[in-house]
Amino acid sequence: MIATILNRGGAEPHSFLFRVQRMSRSLPGGPMAETFEAYRTRVLSYLGDEEPIGVQQATPSQLDRRLRDVVPEELDPASCT
Repeated sequence: MIATILNRGGAEPHSFLFRVQRMSRSLPGGPMAETFEAYRTRVLSYLGDEEPIGVQQATPSQLDRRLRDVVPEELDPASCT
């Protein structure tokens, strides 16, 4: 559900949010299936060539753009069946 909502803004294939979304869907084993070091390496790999501070600064506006037209019912975890 959240992936669908984030895609409304047209997450570009080179964007940080696109890479996080794509890679998190393919993570095997569910929650806590990796060590902290493996997690850290995976998360940092999502940055690609982007600077961490730049990504951090841009994330609120990207989320705002993608979530602007979402109705609260779409964010209700109970509706994710």
